[in-house]
Amino acid sequence: RHLEFCERIVKEIGDRGIRVDLDDRGETVAKKIRDAEREWIPYILVVGDEEVKTEKLRVRVRGEGELKTATVGQLCEEIGRRMEGFPLEPLPMPVRLSQRPIFVGG
Repeated sequence: RHLEFCERIVKEIGDRGIRVDLDDRGETVAKKIRDAEREWIPYILVVGDEEVKTEKLRVRVRGEGELKTATVGQLCEEIGRRMEGFPLEPLPMPVRLSQRPIFVGG
């Protein structure tokens, strides 16, 4: 529903050399959050009407257990501080989760 806004955020974050995924699958928000936590995604953003209106993001930080509010710039600054000294490698697959291959055991 807010895909255009999300794509703009993804571009802003990605342009700063930070890896970013866009979960555009047809799953519930709760399932998307569970999947991201299972994949050890350090920052999870959930975008709704309020975030689009205010351009303030609700950020779930792995291991902190509470939601923060930040602009894209503030979020990128925090991630940049935490990533200082680590190599920034580009994401080797599509940003949109719906475009990634799905591997099924069998």
